[in-house]
Amino acid sequence: MLTENLVRKSYKDRGMIENYFNYIKKRMKEDSCLYLKTLWNELRHMGYRGGYSTLSEALAYYGIHIGKKSKNPKKPQQSGSFFKPSNAAMLFLTSENRLTTTQKKLIHNLCKSSSALELALVLTREFRHLMENKLGNQLRDWIENVLHSGISEITTFANRLLREYQSIENAISLPWSNGPVEGNVNKLKTIKRQMYGRASFELLRKRLVLKPT
Repeated sequence: MLTENLVRKSYKDRGMIENYFNYIKKRMKEDSCLYLKTLWNELRHMGYRGGYSTLSEALAYYGIHIGKKSKNPKKPQQSGSFFKPSNAAMLFLTSENRLTTTQKKLIHNLCKSSSALELALVLTREFRHLMENKLGNQLRDWIENVLHSGISEITTFANRLLREYQSIENAISLPWSNGPVEGNVNKLKTIKRQMYGRASFELLRKRLVLKPT
């Protein structure tokens, strides 16, 4: 599996605690008896968004002990040492010019550790290029490359594209979309909710047609 190359973690976002590792190390050196609540208040003034318990759990996860638990403190692990596969997938999908230096370095290290991840990155960026430049005529070749890649996750996606190939190619190539239709559907649903679903078709039709856009 492609995601087996990534180290999983079993918790939700810890408020981006990794951004404050340098400050935490500095404070631990300055005050060996630093209280967690004191550190939390200081981090909040620096922009940390996590709660007190979130900070406690995050520090425990990274093996960082504050106050009485800091007899044998461990250095905070570097950013990216633990990374959720879903986060890595989002970086693969993000335009390269929007990635930070740290994110680019992480992607580089991931690809260096696995040829499958490196190929997945190439295929992902090729697909993004097709979408952004409306190159629907190149979609078939891209699917063929994916089917021969041996990467099951992307192969599954490519096979699903083949089921509705013509529609998807048109959606990529043509300037039109079903956006206006979806907009009117959402508008209709909003009106129905306002009337708690109790309205005849005729009244619903009038409210939809006469409602200002």
